[in-house]
Amino acid sequence: TTADPTTATAAPTTSTTAAPTTTVFKSLCAQPTFRILNGQRVTDDCPYSGVSNITTANGTISACNAVFTVTNVSGTVKPVFVTAKICLEIIKQMKEYNITYDIQIGVQRYPIVSPIFTLSDGPKGTGFIEFNLYYIKLLDYLGKCQKSACPYNKSTMDGLVDFTNCKALSWGSSDADTLEQNGLYEAPIALSQSNCSSIQDMGDTADAMCFRTVSGRNLICSADSGGPVYCSATSNKEWILIGVMSLHMTCDDTPEVKVLPYPG
Repeated sequence: TTADPTTATAAPTTSTTAAPTTTVFKSLCAQPTFRILNGQRVTDDCPYSGVSNITTANGTISACNAVFTVTNVSGTVKPVFVTAKICLEIIKQMKEYNITYDIQIGVQRYPIVSPIFTLSDGPKGTGFIEFNLYYIKLLDYLGKCQKSACPYNKSTMDGLVDFTNCKALSWGSSDADTLEQNGLYEAPIALSQSNCSSIQDMGDTADAMCFRTVSGRNLICSADSGGPVYCSATSNKEWILIGVMSLHMTCDDTPEVKVLPYPG
C-alpha cells in the first residue's frame, strides 16, 4: 500500500518595509499664529459675558476679537461690540478685496456689513462695531447664557474688583508655530506695576494698562487684538470687563500685554 502523497506548501513570505518617518522641523521663519499662547481651552464661555469672535471664510478663520457691552458712543449710551482699532482697520482694508468679516457671539453670527453695522473709532485705541438700531432685535437671543458684559466703572467699583485675579481671552490655538484654531482660550493674568516697556508702542496705547501672566510664560501673538480682559469682583466673583488687548507686532516673546481700558 502506497501512502497518498502530501504536498507541503510553504507560506508565502512578505517583505516588510518600514514606513518612512517624517521629521517636523520648527522653521526659523514660521508665520506667527494669531492666538493666545500658553492658555487653557475654555469649555464654558458663560462666565465671560460678551466675549465675541471676528471671523472670515464663513466663520472658519478667526481674525480678531471683540466684546459686546454698553458704552458711550458720540454722546449716546448704546450696545456695541468693543474691539481694538487695528481690527477695524483690517476689516476696512479687506473690504477692498471683497473679503468680508462676521462677528460671532453665543449662537449667533452676523456679517459686519452696512447697513447692519457701522464702524467707528473709539477713544484710547479702541474701536466700535455698532449695531444699526433697526437691527438691534437680532441681539434678543444670543444663546443660553451670553449677554452684554458688565464693564468696570471706577466711580462705583473702586476697591471691589481684584486686579490680581484676571483672565485674558482669545480665540484659536495655543501653538505659536501653526495657524490651527481650536476655539476660545484663556490665560490668568494680573495687573503689573511695569509699564510694559518690553512691548513696542503701536499707536494709541498711552493710556493702556499693563498686565502680566501669573505663570510668567509668554502670552500672545501679533493679532490677538481685541481680546477681552476680565477681572474678578471680590464680592460675587463676577467677571468684570476691564478692557481689550492692544496690537502686538511680535509673537511669543513677552509675558506682558497692553490692555486698552474700557471706553466708558
